[in-house]
Amino acid sequence: MPGKVNPVLCESVLQVAAHVIGCDATITFCGQAGKFELNTMMPLLTLRLIEAIQFSANVVNALVEKCITGIVADRARCSPAARLAPPCLAPLLTRTRRARSFRLDMFEVEIEQRVLLFFRLPPIEFE
Repeated sequence: MPGKVNPVLCESVLQVAAHVIGCDATITFCGQAGKFELNTMMPLLTLRLIEAIQFSANVVNALVEKCITGIVADRARCSPAARLAPPCLAPLLTRTRRARSFRLDMFEVEIEQRVLLFFRLPPIEFE
């Protein structure tokens, strides 16, 4: 399929997460299975702990290097969504108010007018 993005690294992060969860279960069992303070499970516990830390560190480094570094927001694409709900209004937006705001966006009503008309709030300083 042309243009398909293969999310191999994202899938590997999920696989490492599953492995770390398995290591956590092993560590929990080892903590419960120690009898008479002999710590017979300590070598396995240590092995799984170090393994989980190494796997996590490696996959995070790979994710940062290959996926996260260089990400930039596309202002043209994000601008309409930002006009729908600016952060200063987030605590005040209910589902009904968001729906009204979306309807107003279809008519290209500016955010300042939306605040005054539909949210019944005092004017807010916008950038």
